[in-house]
Amino acid sequence: MNNYNEDDPQVLLYPGGSRAKRIVERAAITGLVGLLATALAVVLCFWKAWWYLLFISIGIWAVVPPLWFAYEYFFIYRQFGLPGTFEIFKHGQQVSGAIWAGILAALIVLASSDFVKVGSSVGPGCKSQRSDHDFTSAAFAWVPVACANRVEEIESLRSSGEKEDVRESWKRFSETVRSARPGSSVYAPKPYPQSRADILEDFEYAFRSTFVEKTPAGELPEGVADVYRALERGTLDVEILRVENWGLSRCGGGKLKPFSHLLRLRERESGREIGRMTVHDSGLWGQFRPIPEGADGHASLAIPPLADFQDFLSRRFGFLQPVQKVQYVAADGLRQCSLVVPCVAFQAQGKVYLVESGRLLYEVRLADGLVSVTEHRSRARGPRRLAPDLETPLVSVGFAWAQARRVAGQLAER
Repeated sequence: MNNYNEDDPQVLLYPGGSRAKRIVERAAITGLVGLLATALAVVLCFWKAWWYLLFISIGIWAVVPPLWFAYEYFFIYRQFGLPGTFEIFKHGQQVSGAIWAGILAALIVLASSDFVKVGSSVGPGCKSQRSDHDFTSAAFAWVPVACANRVEEIESLRSSGEKEDVRESWKRFSETVRSARPGSSVYAPKPYPQSRADILEDFEYAFRSTFVEKTPAGELPEGVADVYRALERGTLDVEILRVENWGLSRCGGGKLKPFSHLLRLRERESGREIGRMTVHDSGLWGQFRPIPEGADGHASLAIPPLADFQDFLSRRFGFLQPVQKVQYVAADGLRQCSLVVPCVAFQAQGKVYLVESGRLLYEVRLADGLVSVTEHRSRARGPRRLAPDLETPLVSVGFAWAQARRVAGQLAER
């Protein structure tokens, strides 16, 4: 019978050279590799804004180590453990468990901290710009009438001098942006950005090159100066929303503009929104709109949050039908439904709806048929010119128009 001193830290738990000992040693090496991989994932999370790596790491650390502890005890130690070593084995499991719990807790705290909060300041941030919408919406983005389904009409409306196939024009524009160099009007540091960090880099380049480089700081317009000061001080907080483009510009001009990133710019100390800027899917900037002091929070700038959109519809309009495919959109035909002040589009029970400025709810009656861009232009030039209609407006739904009908909300007096 073997005599083991349970106070001896060098006592073996398994016979030397045994299969059990090799399994445990390999598990220890795997654990160290996993720890290093987790550290790398956290670095990438901040550096590249690959936020999903952090949550994958949390899931792995929450499940795998406890399974290993149970497996080692029931299937390795109880079969191959040397007699008289249980207290040492138990102590080892307790120490390992404490290390595991500490790592898991640190990851959870990090994932819950301000460092991964949407709207973090300009610079690398852990979570991709997912606030209510953002990149998460890329998987669910939709448009009733896609450009690819209107190629023939798009080409018929082009000027006679444009001979190139429109699809080739779209492709050539993309290639031009990707190959552009600094100084070009179509240059973006990160063409077709894929992360929060990429979008912020394109934003800062466009803002500085457009507004700052050729104008002394003391001569900047007031709205631009507010953003510039916050940018220089490192106190500019940025919330990024993805806005699907349902306007006619989605397909026109020889280039595709399927969506834009709307950057809501806030001064951190006051929390005041000081401006909005759009960065197209290509990485090129589109519009900048300064927000003067006192205008922040005005109804004309309202953007309903998507996180609790079902509750919002219930409270504001008494709309109780389950909604799906909720996204921000810009559409022609409504007063406030732009890339800077987007509407919210959603589907419910097979119907399409738009919420304008958080105050008006429209049903887009796709089932009644579409109005082509060609027909719409013909009506606008004819004796019965189109007039704004707030009750039943025609709204763009990609490269076509559809009749909408106000179903809830009160029209404001103007």
